[in-house]
Amino acid sequence: PVVSNQLLSYYPAIRASAFNHAIKMSEIKYRNERVVSAGRIELEENSFDSNRLFYASPDLDLPVTRVVQGEVQQLNPTLLAACASGKHAGFGNTATPLTNKNLTGFNMPTDKKSPKLDLDRIIRQGFMPIQARASGGLVTRGRTSSLSGDPRLEEISLQRTVDYISKNSRRLVENAFVGSNIVQGLLTDIRTTVQQYLNSLESISSGTVTNVSVDSRDPRQINIEIDYTPLFPLNSLQISFNLVATI
Repeated sequence: PVVSNQLLSYYPAIRASAFNHAIKMSEIKYRNERVVSAGRIELEENSFDSNRLFYASPDLDLPVTRVVQGEVQQLNPTLLAACASGKHAGFGNTATPLTNKNLTGFNMPTDKKSPKLDLDRIIRQGFMPIQARASGGLVTRGRTSSLSGDPRLEEISLQRTVDYISKNSRRLVENAFVGSNIVQGLLTDIRTTVQQYLNSLESISSGTVTNVSVDSRDPRQINIEIDYTPLFPLNSLQISFNLVATI
């Protein structure tokens, strides 16, 4: 048999399987929200268009290397996805944007970079280009591969935040209330518990429990609805100069 030196994520079938797994596990009935990070392979098209996946790749497909004991080693560029995932997972606040953050542990040539218009086009296509720095690389835009135009689906920090809140709020109320009888005052206690949790979060601007009620078809189930306002990342600035002069 021929042994390939490619990462498993290089193969389309394996990448598709990982993506489909994340989609399935993120369904309400499985309640195990996930996001896949993948390295863009050369000039690969965005074939998934999802808030459950992000592509990371070196700008201009530059070579990625590292130095070990004085020897330059060539790295598979798709490893930048792992670097981006590790960086993002390390943020204490889930709302911390990945945009404009430095990744370390590798090197890329610094004499070439995409013009801004080309970089913006790549980002609009659903990719996360990594530009070379003196050491490591810079995440030009921390985004998912979603092309929806909806910031809640395109911003990886917003997706991570809503997944985090969903998992923890479920765990909180299940540990505290599942196994209890549905008696007078229970719905109020659940509302108070969830609202206190939302008020404690620094990862959203605000959160409000809008409904706690017994399911209309299954009297053993309680439904909870929450409205929240996320912390949107600042991705760009535009400065206008107005000339005010008298002649």
